[in-house]
Amino acid sequence: MKKLFAVLMMIICVFALTACGGGQKKADVAKVLKVGTDANFPPFEYYQKNSKVFTGFDIDLIQAMAKQMGYTKVEFVPTDFDKILTDLDAKKYDLAIAGMAITPERQTKYVFSDAYLTTGFIAIGHKEGTPFTKAEAAEANSPLNGKRIAAEKNSHFVELAKEYTKDVIECRSTEDGIKMVAAGAADYVITDKYVGRFFVTNGYNKNTEIAAELKGDGTVKNNALGIAMRKEDSKLQADVNKALHEVKRSGEFKNLTKTYFGE
Repeated sequence: MKKLFAVLMMIICVFALTACGGGQKKADVAKVLKVGTDANFPPFEYYQKNSKVFTGFDIDLIQAMAKQMGYTKVEFVPTDFDKILTDLDAKKYDLAIAGMAITPERQTKYVFSDAYLTTGFIAIGHKEGTPFTKAEAAEANSPLNGKRIAAEKNSHFVELAKEYTKDVIECRSTEDGIKMVAAGAADYVITDKYVGRFFVTNGYNKNTEIAAELKGDGTVKNNALGIAMRKEDSKLQADVNKALHEVKRSGEFKNLTKTYFGE
C-alpha cells in the first residue's frame, strides 16, 4: 500500500512539474515589435550584408524604445519607402520608422510620435557644377530653377523639388538619385542633409558634391521626423511617446546623435 501511495505521489509530482514548465514556456514567449523600415537611407537605416543586421540611427533608437516598452525583440521588415505607409495599413508591421517627415498630408491618415529629430535639406550636384549658398538657393533666380531635380518617390523631397522646377524625377531611393546626378541624367538630387552627406562621403565623392543647404519653404517648412502608426493605435502612440521621452531623458538619445551624426 505504501509503495502504491509513493508511486501515485510521484505521478502527481511529474504532472505538477510539467504544468509549471508549460506555464514558464508561456511566460517566456517573446513580445515582438514589428517595425517597417526602408533599409537604404543611411545613416538612419541600412542593412549590413556581411553581418546580416540592420543598423543606423533609427534602428538603434527604436530598439532602445522597444526595450522601454517591454518588448523582448524587434523584427525589422524592409520595405521600399514608396510602399511603407500602405504596408502599414496592411498591418505588415506595428509601426514604421524610416527618416520620415511628419507632414500635414500624412497626419490626415496616420498618427505620429512626437518629432524625434529635426534635420535640414541639401541639394547634391555634379562636381563640375558650381556650389551656391542657402541664401542664393532661396532667391527668385535660384540656381535650382528649371533644373532636372531627382527626389525619392513619395517623399516630401519631391514637394520641395517642385518649388524650383517642373522637371522633377521621382526615383526609387536617394542613392538612385545620386547615381543619376553622377551619370548626368539629373542636375541635382534633393534629400536629407545627413543622408546626402553620408552618400557623398561614402562612395560618391568622385563625381558628386553638396551644392548647397536648402531652406524649407512654401509647403515644406522643415524636416521634423516621426514614427508612423495607424490611426486606431492611439495606445501604441502613447507608449511610443513615453519611451521616446525616456530614451531622451536617459542620455541614450544624445549618444546616438554623436555616433551617427557627429553632433
